[in-house]
Amino acid sequence: MTILTTIPDPTGYVPIDYETDPVEKVCYLSKFAVDTDGIGPHHGDPCAQSETSLKNHGKSLNADVDCYGVVPPVIIQKTKGIVLGCYGMATNQKTGAQCAFVVGDIGPHSKIGEGSCALASGLGLNPSPTIGGTDEHIILWEIYPGQPADGYQLQPA
Repeated sequence: MTILTTIPDPTGYVPIDYETDPVEKVCYLSKFAVDTDGIGPHHGDPCAQSETSLKNHGKSLNADVDCYGVVPPVIIQKTKGIVLGCYGMATNQKTGAQCAFVVGDIGPHSKIGEGSCALASGLGLNPSPTIGGTDEHIILWEIYPGQPADGYQLQPA
């Protein structure tokens, strides 16, 4: 069964596909904004915050080290399984580069397609929060709720 919804984004509405057979998966194709939240350097990011929603051994993630994705609250609200701490796979549809990630932060309601500097690098994108990422909708995000990413624990939002 597939359920489709949309999320408003500054670049338009992004369709979100919730697949439930054979395993629950959330998929969407979007841009990539570089997020530097967490305990590492913020690289001039004016919107950076010192904490991430997901904690690893009691500490926020480090955007330069941890490959993490950021999801808006609606994905957590509409998904049956636990999303924070779950495994995901991002694919750059232009180059074919893939990178596994953990859902490590909850972002704003009207923004989708954010990830850490480390995830941007893994996808072959510029990791700068001010000039990096991409505005093209070429990143396929696949999130597997309830399946913890290696080395992380699932955490209710």
